[in-house]
Amino acid sequence: MLAAWAIVDVLRRAQAAMLPAVEPDAPARQLAAGSLWQLFGLNATQVAQGPPVLLVPAPIKRAAVLDLTARASLKRRLAALGCRPFLLAWSDPTAADDERGLAAYVHMIREAASVVRALAKEKPWLIGHSLGGTLCAIAALEDAHELQGLVLVHSPLAFAPGSSPFRDALAQLAPTLGAVRGLVPGTLLSILSTFAAPGTFLFARTADLWASIGDREALALHLAVERWTLDEIALPGALVREVVSRLWWEDALVRGRLSLAGRSLTPDDLSLPLLAVACPADVVAPPAAVVPFLAAVRHAPVRLVLWPFECGTVFAHFSAVLGRRAHARLWPAIVAWMRAQARPQ
Repeated sequence: MLAAWAIVDVLRRAQAAMLPAVEPDAPARQLAAGSLWQLFGLNATQVAQGPPVLLVPAPIKRAAVLDLTARASLKRRLAALGCRPFLLAWSDPTAADDERGLAAYVHMIREAASVVRALAKEKPWLIGHSLGGTLCAIAALEDAHELQGLVLVHSPLAFAPGSSPFRDALAQLAPTLGAVRGLVPGTLLSILSTFAAPGTFLFARTADLWASIGDREALALHLAVERWTLDEIALPGALVREVVSRLWWEDALVRGRLSLAGRSLTPDDLSLPLLAVACPADVVAPPAAVVPFLAAVRHAPVRLVLWPFECGTVFAHFSAVLGRRAHARLWPAIVAWMRAQARPQ
C-alpha cells in the first residue's frame, strides 16, 4: 500500500521538474549537515551583524517554501532587515530512519541551533513554520540553553477537539495513522490533508488562482507555490504516529503530558520570549489552535499577531511567510520585537 503511494511521490516530483523553475537570485551555501538535516546560509549577502535566526520548515515538505523566489524569500527578507538567517532543510529519510519520531526531530533542531550559535557567536532565534514551529516549541521546552527566543508562524500548538476543522478530521484517522509502519509517502499525507480540509486544499486554491490572474506578481507566486507542493518528501512512520496520536489526538503539548527522554514538558517550562503569528482563515493553525498554549505560558513574554490571507499565497497557511504585505509590514515589526526582547548572551 505505502509502496504504491511512494511511486506517486516520484511521479509528482517528476511533474514538478517539468514546470518552470523559479530560483532565488543567489544560491544558498551549505554550512553543516546532520543525519537528516542540512544547514544553509547566504553567500556574499550574508549579514555580518544582527540577530542570528534559524528558519525551521515543516518536515512534511521541502524547505524551499522559506526561500521560494527572489521576491518571496523569508530568508532574504530577514537578511535585508538586518538579521543573520540560517535555513534548516530536512533530508529525505530512508528505511533505516523509520523509528525517528518527535524526540529525534526535536534533537535535530537543537543540533542545528548549536551549530548556528557556534557560527554566529550568539544564541539564535528559532523561526518555525507550521509543524516546524510546533517542533521548535518542543525544542525550547526541552532545553532553552542554546536559544534566544521563538517566532512561530502558522504553527499549531493546541489540539483540543474543536480547535480546528483540520484537527478534528485528522483525529478521526488517528487509529489508522497511529499504527502505520514504514516511510509514509508525502503524496499520501497530501491526500489526507485534502480529505481533512477540502475547502482549503481544493476550492480555496482554485479561487486564489482566479483571483491572481489579474496580478502578474501574485500569479507568479501562486504558480511557484503549486510547483513546490508537488516536490513531495516522505516521513518516518514513527514521526507520523507520534504527531497524530500524541499531539493531534491527545493534545499532550498543552496538557503537559508530552514526555521526551523521560521528562514531561509543559507550556509552563517556557522561559524564552515567544511571538506567534496566526491567520483566522487558516484551518491548520487558526488562533484557537494557538491561544491555549500561549495562555498557559507564565514565565516568559508572549505575543499573538493575527495576519490575514494574502492573494497569491494559495493557502492561508502561507500568508505570513510568502505574502507581499507580510514582507513589507509584518516582518519589520517582528524583527523590531525580537530586538526589543534581546537578552545578554
